[in-house]
Amino acid sequence: MVKLFGKVTDYHGNPLSNVDVLIKDKNFQDIYKAITDEDGYYEIEVKKDVYYAIAIVRDYSVKYLEYWAWNVPMIKDQEINAKINGLEIYAINVFVVQGAYEALMIYFRPMSLQRHKNINLRDSINSNSIINISPDLSKEDIKVEIENREVNLLEINRVKEYIGQNKYMYSYLIQVELPKNIDRKTYNKVDIELIDRETGERGSGSVFWKE
Repeated sequence: MVKLFGKVTDYHGNPLSNVDVLIKDKNFQDIYKAITDEDGYYEIEVKKDVYYAIAIVRDYSVKYLEYWAWNVPMIKDQEINAKINGLEIYAINVFVVQGAYEALMIYFRPMSLQRHKNINLRDSINSNSIINISPDLSKEDIKVEIENREVNLLEINRVKEYIGQNKYMYSYLIQVELPKNIDRKTYNKVDIELIDRETGERGSGSVFWKE
């Protein structure tokens, strides 16, 4: 057994109690669960494995959206600290394009709670069937770290993503520099932090990547 532990706060550094920390399998079933204490800390023992996803959430769709971590290698004790607010960074995927410039491509779907509530109030989506709850991001709104080292953001692309039932959302495909001397054969933690300049919401998420 190994230990997953960490602290959950808001973006002012205030600890958040009664936050659910959910470890999920590929069927999105919860297989482990922890709850933060009054100081925002959580701790749970799990079997050694690489877990599909971890969701960290409190008061979902009321005050906060979720923090997600993907491909979490629980091969040894792992610390994951999370900040939650009104932005959620969902479905984070990373890859290197074969035969191309040495950089990391990161795909993700950002979702805003305030924008979602506005759509619910209107009870409608636009004529192109786009559920537009994604912020309009620029390079200045995105921070990426690989193994706690901030990396240069090279390109940013907004992508129209089909999500089923003739509906679409906006996702992003960004390109970042790879740190020098990075070990691609072991898991590297990639952290993303966003800000929605229009709503003031913030969000974070992570993915563990290796070739």
